[in-house]
Amino acid sequence: MATTTVVPTQEVDAVIAYQERIEQQREQADREFEQRRKEYEEKRLKGHSHWAIAHKFARGATKGRGSRVFIEDDKIYSYGHHFVLGTRKEEGDWGCGVKFIVNGDRYSSSTSGHTNLVIHACKPNVQIPYSALNAAGLAESNFNRHIAPDSNLRVVAYQDDQWYPVCRTCGRDVDPIRTVHRIDTSIFALRPTQKSRCDTSTSSAG
Repeated sequence: MATTTVVPTQEVDAVIAYQERIEQQREQADREFEQRRKEYEEKRLKGHSHWAIAHKFARGATKGRGSRVFIEDDKIYSYGHHFVLGTRKEEGDWGCGVKFIVNGDRYSSSTSGHTNLVIHACKPNVQIPYSALNAAGLAESNFNRHIAPDSNLRVVAYQDDQWYPVCRTCGRDVDPIRTVHRIDTSIFALRPTQKSRCDTSTSSAG
């Protein structure tokens, strides 16, 4: 036979009240953590670290200099004008809501570190080697130096970065301890009024 247990209303109310208190305490802890995080971030932004310069650029700064990273107008550089880390669209966006185009070219291990800072600070962004844009006629350059995206460039398709769990042994089964990063998938083209030799796209897994 089925057994039915009757729980007094007072006990039910007590359990509900306890759960509500726990939820309120959790929400309060989250608010306090977020407040401390913002205060810490604002404090860091007053400095001249590479992290601070990248985040200032993300917030629209047109000048700023650290020891090896600096901002000039709509671009952020690593070491010198020979390597543009990223370009910001000052009015509107590059298309699909993308505000930043980050240079995916490799130069040195330290510059790769600067690139990662820009990728994480400047959202939303797409990452593509500027040398590829230049080869496709989608970049502006001065004798193949100071390469930057053409101002008429448009992102016509965009998919944000994705993280997904994989097995560290076979790469297929779910493993919550380790994740693999697959970068964004984007397609670039000039505005319809411009002529280009070709379109270029990037889709890769890392």
